[in-house]
Amino acid sequence: MCGNNLMRSLLIGLWFLIPIAGLYFGIKKAYSYCLCYYVLVDHPEFSWKECLDHSTQLMEGARWKCFCLEFSFVGWALLGLLACGIGTLWVPPYFHASMANFYEDRKRSCGETLM
Repeated sequence: MCGNNLMRSLLIGLWFLIPIAGLYFGIKKAYSYCLCYYVLVDHPEFSWKECLDHSTQLMEGARWKCFCLEFSFVGWALLGLLACGIGTLWVPPYFHASMANFYEDRKRSCGETLM
């Protein structure tokens, strides 16, 4: 799990180092790799490289949908901050449950051809 997180962060950071186009490629790769944690939980036998590759395959054509899902939580976070930060206790579990459902939806729509 720790190696997976380290390599994911390292690879995304390296994409951001490319002059001018690095911002585009860094964000694209960050969204390509956003499901690697869920892949690792489903398949603990996968190496970090297999998790990143599988996540990239799952996210093919769904990056915008994932961005919209993540962006929809900005309002919830701001609303939680208005209540002296107490409301933000409920936002992360709601966000992670939504991302887990997004992962399950991507698995169903991609089918078992990726396994």
